[in-house]
Amino acid sequence: MRGAAGMSNFPEVLLRAATASYAAAIAKTMRAALNAFDWMPVLHTPEEDFFFIRDIVLPNQQVTVAEAGGRIVGFIAVNGE
Repeated sequence: MRGAAGMSNFPEVLLRAATASYAAAIAKTMRAALNAFDWMPVLHTPEEDFFFIRDIVLPNQQVTVAEAGGRIVGFIAVNGE
């Protein structure tokens, strides 16, 4: 949507390759997404989420983050093609 001045009402979303420095933000984003589903059981602690993203996902998958307003608002992790 565009406002009266032609500006978007939403911040611009930037996509960029994730680095290890994004691990905490990605883990928090993942936890927030999982918490949005009432039916999703909580199996791991936030610390375990962080270790999973840092030690398993980032080193072994191609991860892209979506950044808006200076914060990570989403991510995708792809393994292979």
